[in-house]
Amino acid sequence: MEILELKKTLKERKITYKELSQKSGVPENTIKKIMSGETKSPGINIMNALYKAAGIDESQASLTPSYFVNDDEMTLIKNFRLLSPSEKEIVSQMIQGLIRQKESKVKNA
Repeated sequence: MEILELKKTLKERKITYKELSQKSGVPENTIKKIMSGETKSPGINIMNALYKAAGIDESQASLTPSYFVNDDEMTLIKNFRLLSPSEKEIVSQMIQGLIRQKESKVKNA
């Protein structure tokens, strides 16, 4: 289910963004940004919360991974898939090292 379909469901069920916010726990301003297209890649947890609050069955919410991944991230995924298992392990270790480094900087700040 895409944003347009969610909008249609909200309109059919007469659910306002305010009501959706109250039911989902997602801030109304965030919902407005998602619905207007300002937020290009809303997280899957947010979208699932919105679908649930709108009364949409999870089986109807046919979310594709590309919906939640921006172009740069999709390029990384495609390139990662081209690597051998040992190369993937090296990349994973590098990423883990970068994350630890970043976390360490945040703790020391």
